Amino acid sequence: MDTFKKHFLSKSNQYGCQQLTDASDGKIDVCTGVCGIICPKHFLEDAEKGIIHLPNKRSRPSATPISMPPNINASQHFQKEQQQQLPMSNGSSFTQQPFQPIVTTPSTVLDRAIEGSPQKRLNDEARVDDALSCFIDPLSTNRGDKSNKEYVKKHRILVAKAIDEINSSVTSSEQFFRQLVSKTSTLHSREDHAALKAIHLAGTSWLTSNSANNDVSRISQGHRGRLFQVSEPEAPDAEMLVRGKTFVPSSSVDKIVTVWNRFIHFITRYNPKLIEAQLTEAQRIYFAKLEHHDKEMDALKDAAAEIVETNIIFGIVLAAVHETPQKANGMNSVEYFLVASAINAPVGNRLSFKYGGSIASDSNNLLRLIRHCVCSH
Repeated sequence: MDTFKKHFLSKSNQYGCQQLTDASDGKIDVCTGVCGIICPKHFLEDAEKGIIHLPNKRSRPSATPISMPPNINASQHFQKEQQQQLPMSNGSSFTQQPFQPIVTTPSTVLDRAIEGSPQKRLNDEARVDDALSCFIDPLSTNRGDKSNKEYVKKHRILVAKAIDEINSSVTSSEQFFRQLVSKTSTLHSREDHAALKAIHLAGTSWLTSNSANNDVSRISQGHRGRLFQVSEPEAPDAEMLVRGKTFVPSSSVDKIVTVWNRFIHFITRYNPKLIEAQLTEAQRIYFAKLEHHDKEMDALKDAAAEIVETNIIFGIVLAAVHETPQKANGMNSVEYFLVASAINAPVGNRLSFKYGGSIASDSNNLLRLIRHCVCSH
């Protein structure tokens, strides 16, 4: 009560609050609204004059229980409300199905086990060693040598899922890896898509002309900070948020351009159906420019400038990032590209893995390319 009087009867009462000793019905005029809300009449009169009284207490929730139809308990009523709030799909309400784990063995695997198939098991050491044999020189004794068995086995984590995809009855592991690496070549061939040159040139122009960096600058620091955390292995803690790590414009784009050139050639050759829509859009632009230019290079430059202003570049990269593997624990096109980028495949010589620093650099520049695409999309 002392605190109450101190507020209402002292100079600290900066809001002009008034103390009512008796506000019961009969002492002052009280109005009751259609929703059962009770309010002093002079509050309403003041409100009409533009004078608003702020309440000192929060309104209490109604104690009236929710009415429910007979023979329906609270649990059933809650489930019914949930179903009504679920989005509609194809004109019918979505009903959540209970999770059904796969607890039986697929028939093909079971038949192979019964028949005693000579096919090597997934985690068979001999199977993995056989797949990596194309990288290994059996005579090498220097563990720092790229062809040494111990050095090669350090890269198993990089190619483990790729080895699972090798069908030894169709192709050898060396042929499999060489084919992947060949798709990263920036040399154009007759089999390449007609729009590849224009898209390749457009991406290079987008990065080197500062268009990509300007798009980063247009994004607020908070949003760029969230973008920077996408690759972090853990959710940001309080210390990370205080540090304010954020994605910033690239001071040098040369290595990003190199990764872009190899990536666009790889994805166009390895999985053109994934980016079919973007390839078709770019081809239409390029063919339209060919009608207005006598020289192919002039048409390519004109088409590239127009492609930069579309979502073609960003659509290609983001489509690859969001690609779902065809099977559980399988690989998507980006993962195949990372494998291909980590391997040297000189003609006539043994396959070899690049050094860790080079692999990490390519991966970081690919990540930076993806972040630039998100900012420019």
